[in-house]
Amino acid sequence: MNFLRRTLVPFAALTLLIGAAVAQVPTPHPSPVPRPVVPDAPVPPPPDVDAKAWVLMDYATGQVLASKEPDLRVEPASITKIMTDYVVSAEVANGKVHMTDPVTISERAWRGGGAGTDGSTSFLKLNSQVPLKDLLYGLIIQSGNDAAIALGLGSPVRQLPRLL
Repeated sequence: MNFLRRTLVPFAALTLLIGAAVAQVPTPHPSPVPRPVVPDAPVPPPPDVDAKAWVLMDYATGQVLASKEPDLRVEPASITKIMTDYVVSAEVANGKVHMTDPVTISERAWRGGGAGTDGSTSFLKLNSQVPLKDLLYGLIIQSGNDAAIALGLGSPVRQLPRLL
């Protein structure tokens, strides 16, 4: 019993002293980080879009910000251009063609989809050699009819009409 008193009493006293010392040391608190104050701004009205249906969505969150007939089923515009991009991109991914491959802008592509038409165009020059990458940009970004025709007729993707 003496052994327990001699061992436990000093140990208990030491534990109490350490606990009291730790309890008196203040815990550091990080300083608050100032945050910019964003004033409440009025929400602008939705855009006036001349279309049967449309949706404006926040890319990061997927939240629909504004819409008109969001559940209305409509056919996509330029479906042939979308399929052309799909097929050419698949051929690039498979290594059958390369983004640097030149494509000759034929008279048919130039006349049929060029600046002299009422449709959208990439303003490609007749008989010019255009890298496949630039034609895809013209097809996707500008919805260029001339780029679509050139890809369909003069592309290194020889099987394009059959693949579509």
